[in-house]
Amino acid sequence: MAAMSDGYGGNGARGRRRPVYIITATVILGLAPCVRGAEEAVREPPRPRDEAAGPAPGAAPREAPATQTVGPAAAPKPMPDRPGPIETRADQLDYDRKTGWIEGRGNVMIRKGDDVLTADYVRVNVRTEDAHAYGSVILRRKDEVWRGDQLNYNFRERTGDAAGLRGDTGPYVLDAARSERGPEGTFTFHKARLTTCTNAVDRWHYHVTARKVRLQPGQYMKVYGAVWRLGGVPVMYVPYWYRNLREDVGFRLYAGHSSRMGTFVLSSYRYRVSPMLKAETHLDYRTERGVGVGQDFDWRDPEENAWFGKLQMYYIDDKEPLDEDEDPATSDIDNERYRFKLEHEVNFTYRDYALIQAEYLSDTDILEDFFEDDYRDGAVPDNYATYTHRGDYNSLTVLAQGRLNDFYGGVNRVPEVSMDLLRQPLGSTRFYYEGQTAGAYLERVYPDTEAADAYSSVRLDTDHTLYRPSKLFGFLTVIPRAGYRGTYYSDTRRTVTETRTQSTTETNLVVDAGGVTNPVVTVLTDSETFTREEDAGSDFRNRFELGVETSYKAFKVFQGPKGERRHIAEPYANYTYVPEPNLVPGDLYDFDAVDALDEEHFVRVGMRNKWQRKRKDEPFDIADVNVYTRYRFEREDDEDAIDRVFLDAEFQPNDWMQIDTDAEYDVEESRLDIFNTRLLMGYGNALDAEIEYRYRYDESSLLRNDLTFYLNRNWSLNTYGRYEFEESRLEEQGGYLQRSFDCMVFRAGASMLPGYTATDGTEFDDEFRFLFEFWMTAFPDVSFAGRHRN
Repeated sequence: MAAMSDGYGGNGARGRRRPVYIITATVILGLAPCVRGAEEAVREPPRPRDEAAGPAPGAAPREAPATQTVGPAAAPKPMPDRPGPIETRADQLDYDRKTGWIEGRGNVMIRKGDDVLTADYVRVNVRTEDAHAYGSVILRRKDEVWRGDQLNYNFRERTGDAAGLRGDTGPYVLDAARSERGPEGTFTFHKARLTTCTNAVDRWHYHVTARKVRLQPGQYMKVYGAVWRLGGVPVMYVPYWYRNLREDVGFRLYAGHSSRMGTFVLSSYRYRVSPMLKAETHLDYRTERGVGVGQDFDWRDPEENAWFGKLQMYYIDDKEPLDEDEDPATSDIDNERYRFKLEHEVNFTYRDYALIQAEYLSDTDILEDFFEDDYRDGAVPDNYATYTHRGDYNSLTVLAQGRLNDFYGGVNRVPEVSMDLLRQPLGSTRFYYEGQTAGAYLERVYPDTEAADAYSSVRLDTDHTLYRPSKLFGFLTVIPRAGYRGTYYSDTRRTVTETRTQSTTETNLVVDAGGVTNPVVTVLTDSETFTREEDAGSDFRNRFELGVETSYKAFKVFQGPKGERRHIAEPYANYTYVPEPNLVPGDLYDFDAVDALDEEHFVRVGMRNKWQRKRKDEPFDIADVNVYTRYRFEREDDEDAIDRVFLDAEFQPNDWMQIDTDAEYDVEESRLDIFNTRLLMGYGNALDAEIEYRYRYDESSLLRNDLTFYLNRNWSLNTYGRYEFEESRLEEQGGYLQRSFDCMVFRAGASMLPGYTATDGTEFDDEFRFLFEFWMTAFPDVSFAGRHRN
């Protein structure tokens, strides 16, 4: 079973492309694991009626209570595997203590553990736990439901046999005219039908009919004379069809067409190597790019899930690795392209765990070309190994991080050890302590295409802060703090300014009043000033901090048209003073935010407002709005004291709407620098909407929408798109029409990405994508999309 994958209509980064159109068709090639649990529904052939077992159906009943519960004490045979009583209810009950038979008529219900048997008539023996049911028989076992006209069942062994059996096991439905149990637990169903549809039998949208189905529980299913029927019309016949019933085993196929990839067929086969190891083998063909092969392994602790991980390997001999506008002489991409990705996690205890991630690539574009989803998550992969121990008030982390691909830049940490101490009380005092200490060998590296020189340093950093919370006047929270941060660098830098002077002489001939020519020599001096950086050896930075936080809350409850509402107002202020440290950022090599720390003297002030109502007797935030700014005491002469105002807001006026907004306003320039807002709507069965606007001053002004209208329970219409106002450019527009049945879905759609010219002069032509999809709703592991992916 297969379908295209990658979230059709997504809004990830667009890669290098030429004129592209994509036509995708997703076809169901087989039925997913069916009749799981059928092995437990029918096991023993019908037993002949015991003359001492009691009267046959229709005989006059004996008077008996309407409910009879018989426990293990009443049965001579122990039942260690399935202890517990058999509970019997019916309109009329008859119990023969001598033979152990209970006979029930009318609305009979027999229960033991998770097994519940209902029928018009049932005879059950409390000693052997054999039951014979007739008329409107239903057997329920956890997620399974089996129906028929007649059933023989043993509650102890959970085995039985039936005629005219129909079973519902989760999403799968099976019925057969006759069933029998063979050797070694193999079952055979005659004149069987299989489907995942949930509506009435005569209205199944699709099903498979078979002359015979042979089932090995949990292992495989062999179908003889299989006919696939769509709406009752036969569409395909297979004389023999083998299906592995394990969920992690199966063949998947993705097919379509793209002018960038050509016609492509991406196939994979999943299988289990051992209880702890699964595998998937890929074989792909793209007419424009060639043959690709891959091998994935997925491992997991089968007992306690203490460790798990995966290894993904892929190789393709790419026939066309470069775009038309790329120069092979300057490109580092060749025909042999590959990817190796390793992920592993180990949980030693509930406090100790380790993570490993490594990804080795052939070039910078392999993810963009063949693994679009992963490229969206991060164009530059992270490579690291980390171990963490979590205590009640502390955590210890050991990290090794480095690049594996020399065409990327970054910071290597080989290794970094850090200890975090959470805020905690100091004994019986009213002081609290919080701290962090880290040591690392850091190395800044650049891509091999850049001429910049790498640099490195050993850095030991320790940060400690004391707090003394208190409450004044019964409502005002005041938390003063004092902190110290010391940082050692094995290598620092300094900027040296030098002046170079160059003298030249110039000789001119001058004629005096007497007519005599005399040479005159002039000395010219030219000075040039320049700066350069040089190593300054090891040094230690001292950085002190004083501050105080203060806040209070006030609220008022008022009666609204739909009940009580509460308004909470929380003004707050946070004062910070950090004198200039002995080492400023210009004296240090730049690795991360620690090296950018400098003097600070400001107070952050803000107001947080909440509006709440009750939902299920619990407070529910209708709106949460936080507005804050900072007043700078230390600033340049031409700078304003208040430079920026920030907004962070969340609104949820009802259960089907949510709005998130954040903004940043530049007071000095009187302009809005950042504004992002996102609207989510799920209005019953009528509308799902996601509308997002993202604004960056002088960079981007992007509007994105994804709207799905549910015309009725069967039909839905979707439209999505992106428009960039900064460039007055429609980035993408598309949509689809979908028809949903109870067990299958059809979808047809199209999208367009108009061409444009990038800032570097690269031209991108129009790209068109066409989509037709068909998938089964019963298989959640199947994904689908309208674009090429692996």
